[in-house]
Amino acid sequence: MLKNNLWVYFIFIFSLFIAIYLNLFVLFFCIILVLFEKCIIGRINVIPGVEFTTICTILVTLAYGWQVGVIFCIFFVTFLPLIINFYIGEKIPTVRQEIFSISFANFVDIFSVLMIHYLKNLELIYIVTIILIFKHLINNLKGKISDTNFVPDYAGIFLNLLFNLLLVFLLYPLWLYVLSL
Repeated sequence: MLKNNLWVYFIFIFSLFIAIYLNLFVLFFCIILVLFEKCIIGRINVIPGVEFTTICTILVTLAYGWQVGVIFCIFFVTFLPLIINFYIGEKIPTVRQEIFSISFANFVDIFSVLMIHYLKNLELIYIVTIILIFKHLINNLKGKISDTNFVPDYAGIFLNLLFNLLLVFLLYPLWLYVLSL
């Protein structure tokens, strides 16, 4: 098994060295975190509602600007997990039938990048709060427009917001350290 996947480890280590050399450690860290969320946590649904993608989008946009943030949302949040999940296939059991699809949420992520660019002078916790509230508002608006029997889950939104803000707060030194690299 190790010999079959040796090229994966080689690519991972080689990419890490390239990222460090080109001063792209934040991007590398965020790609790994997004792939962890989309390809592992998302497949088995261990922790529903964790927003590593949003946090990583914020970190990449703060570190490199809105242009790289948009590219990050298009390629690394949308297409790379799709390719990896296609490669993994049925090797890892899934909870849901459809692992990934391009959806309205991807466009909301891209619009969030522009908001992050304008909010870049605020503290990280405030940016995360504003972006998460914005995403929940847009998803509720979309639900009200597209579904006649849509009932917003305000308790779920509150718990999701609280959980993710707690995640950002507890790992705040890590996020600042990653941004400083």
